[in-house]
Amino acid sequence: MGLTRLSHDLRLPAAVLILAYFLLYGLAVLAVWRWSRRVGWSAEHRFALAAGALLTYAWYGVVQVQHDALDLTGQAIFALVAAVGLVILGSRRVRTDKSMIGLDSTSETAGSTESTRTWSSSSPSSRP
Repeated sequence: MGLTRLSHDLRLPAAVLILAYFLLYGLAVLAVWRWSRRVGWSAEHRFALAAGALLTYAWYGVVQVQHDALDLTGQAIFALVAAVGLVILGSRRVRTDKSMIGLDSTSETAGSTESTRTWSSSSPSSRP
């Protein structure tokens, strides 16, 4: 949205705008690729990345130029369904993780110790 306005104000050719978008998308892919190769990258990181992309798509649909009230209503419904879906998926994931390591509401400290041991044992220096 910002690049489009800037290119219009500067009267840049469409090819320059397209190349700028490709550069931005390429940088985003490179950043995610580098992050995902780090030790400790997990399902929570993948969920956060997907959730961020989905919510960005949802809010962008609301703030872009709308043709009529039906468009805005459709985008608002999509954003609401996306947010509710993310909350449901996220809560299921947390419950599944807690049940897999034997956590319940009374043993939070045991889980944090377990988690610390898991992270420290996966450090790069402990690899063969």
